[in-house]
Amino acid sequence: MTTKTPVDLTYVIAKVRAMRSFLYEDDRLIRLGRARSLPELARLLGFGEVAVGHLELEARLTARHLDELVKVGRLLDGAREDLFDWFLARYQMENIKVVLRFWTAGEPVSRLTRHLVEVPGWSSLPVEELAEARDLEAFIARVPESIFAQGLRKGLTYWQTEGRTFLA
Repeated sequence: MTTKTPVDLTYVIAKVRAMRSFLYEDDRLIRLGRARSLPELARLLGFGEVAVGHLELEARLTARHLDELVKVGRLLDGAREDLFDWFLARYQMENIKVVLRFWTAGEPVSRLTRHLVEVPGWSSLPVEELAEARDLEAFIARVPESIFAQGLRKGLTYWQTEGRTFLA
């Protein structure tokens, strides 16, 4: 186990500002707003010359954001580090919600995977197992993180009382 060297919070704040400043330098923000196509916007955002659709651009931006959360989180310790860990946990919960929506709609796993993001530091979800669940209780039982499963179980009581899922 490695010991973290405490980093001054002023340094962390400066680091975050530097990471974001490329969007706001000079007239760059105006150029971003004037982009006439997704490939042009992707190029202006630093992804190079690529042909992208809106889902791919969103996935690239999300992956960049997650990488930045990890970089900043590594500089922190204690409660601040825990906060950044929970920022990442939020994305894992978003993945579970996506799988649940597709499961409820009976959509194939092949269509689902492009809507999921890889969350650094988290194990991949057992998407195929979740998709094969026979009912909502079986789905929840296959959710690997206990805190997420507990939240879903609380929601299940409500959904059963109301006679519908949150998607209906």
